[in-house]
Amino acid sequence: MSMPLQTSVFRVVVTRPVPIVSALILSVAALAATVSPLRAQDRGSRGADGMPLVAVPAGPFVMGADAPEGAPDEAPRREVRLSAYLIDRHEVTNAMFARFVASTGHRTQAEVVGYSHGYVGAEYARLDGAWWRDPDGDGRLVAADADAFPVTAVSWKDADAYCRWADRRLPTEAEWEKAARGMDGRIWPWGWAAPDGSQANLADRRTALVWREQAIDDGHALTAPVGSHPAGASPWGAVDMAGNVWEWVADRYAADYGARAPRLDPPGPSAGDERVLRGGGYSDNAPALRAARRTKDDEAHSSADGGFRCAMDAPGLSRRAWLPFLAEGEVINTPRPSPTHVPSRLPTRTPPPTATPDPCQGWSERFDSLTVTGRRETMTGDAHPNMNLAVRGWQPVDAPLAFQDYGADVDQLQPPRLLELIPRPPVFRSAHRVYDWDGNHPYRRQRPITDWPVTLLGLAADPGQPLRAPGSGRPISPEHAVLVHFANEQRVTLQYTRDDITSVGYTLHVEQVCVDPALVALYRDLDRLGRARLPALRPGQVFGRARQDQVLVAIRDSGRFMDPRSRRDWWDWRP
Repeated sequence: MSMPLQTSVFRVVVTRPVPIVSALILSVAALAATVSPLRAQDRGSRGADGMPLVAVPAGPFVMGADAPEGAPDEAPRREVRLSAYLIDRHEVTNAMFARFVASTGHRTQAEVVGYSHGYVGAEYARLDGAWWRDPDGDGRLVAADADAFPVTAVSWKDADAYCRWADRRLPTEAEWEKAARGMDGRIWPWGWAAPDGSQANLADRRTALVWREQAIDDGHALTAPVGSHPAGASPWGAVDMAGNVWEWVADRYAADYGARAPRLDPPGPSAGDERVLRGGGYSDNAPALRAARRTKDDEAHSSADGGFRCAMDAPGLSRRAWLPFLAEGEVINTPRPSPTHVPSRLPTRTPPPTATPDPCQGWSERFDSLTVTGRRETMTGDAHPNMNLAVRGWQPVDAPLAFQDYGADVDQLQPPRLLELIPRPPVFRSAHRVYDWDGNHPYRRQRPITDWPVTLLGLAADPGQPLRAPGSGRPISPEHAVLVHFANEQRVTLQYTRDDITSVGYTLHVEQVCVDPALVALYRDLDRLGRARLPALRPGQVFGRARQDQVLVAIRDSGRFMDPRSRRDWWDWRP
């Protein structure tokens, strides 16, 4: 947080008309002030973590909002003067936060307490098991293709720790607002017109939220990669300051702080149990994205729609970034420079002497393919909830980690033999329920399926342990046990018929896998060619390896999710 500046009074009294030459000098100086932040931006300033920074010049801006536009804690609308500073061009990303964690060993608040928060349907709820690598708590770990997305499920304490590690700090609330709205009092970073979907990622018609903007489609149901809406950039070039994710700032929260705050570099209240967030997120409608809008939460709170960006002092810009026009008789106060802010760096941990072998490297098999002879899905692709289980997601449940006997009739011919998946005695590590899905709304996840107490089961494995295609009593060809209905780098969906659809026969989802790269490549080639053929696995063929100390399995019978713990169905198979 920048320190308040001490001020001295420098009296400038203009007692006669300013000469033309002097007026020209002042006008040129003012014009230079207008373009100076853009020049600083063009130089490509970057933080220690590689973050591009934009310059915000010293001088006044309009802060806050009065009724009826603003809420009571935004009042009064007032002029505030700030010293010059630099602020992150965009929100801190997953890739940046991963480097911080690797360097420091930092554990986020969500990891410590075992949960974060977010929306399930239209309800804001606690998400057990959620953390920054899995912000929805549904088992979908943040993958490499999510590096450019803003990190979420981080608390104020996590954000503060990151900024100090990166030789910066969290921006003050005033700094954040000036960076968002410039000097002219605009309502949104791009101006006075309400968002139309091109400027910000907000609660649009892709969401299930009651307050969604049904006439807007911004292209994203949840978070978007940083910088996805350049039309919404602020006057200084900062992006995503409206929408995408809420952003922590340094200040403690007080509802009446605007009325009593100093008008020069306000540092925020000196006491208070809650911290301020600004900017709105993908879960908010247009009014919540106003640059003056405030909200707050306790320092340990985290959510799937909350992130942050950092800032740093820039005393060198203060001497040239802003000069006022002087009127006859006007007196101005000139600030004395504040001491240079020297952020502290978190201690780094000594890395282990030897790196853990990567279970996803150094192996590959050859795979066959078969013609699809049965029914087809009406839509395909990574976003299909019947192919890619991660689209549905899941949440942990408190259920017995033991075999269950339901006493129903069992089809002894066809069920997949789960004993063949991992060559070791079965040990159950975790239990989960898969989320239901509303097929009428392609982006709408519903509550967890409750037909069975468990619909996704964690099986103990050693990282790098081979995973083999389970056979069944009804192979799909003389040589092959199963079709590969879907595959990417960390999951597979296996279909125990020659149909390309999960509503026929048995389907097995296997998660947290290092899938053989050759299998992924073959699947993507055949998918791109129209899926007339799909990869096929021989009984017991290795298709991947365990990523962690467990793999997750879900079984469906004619489209319906079953309980993988059922002893007689999946584990007590007899020829």
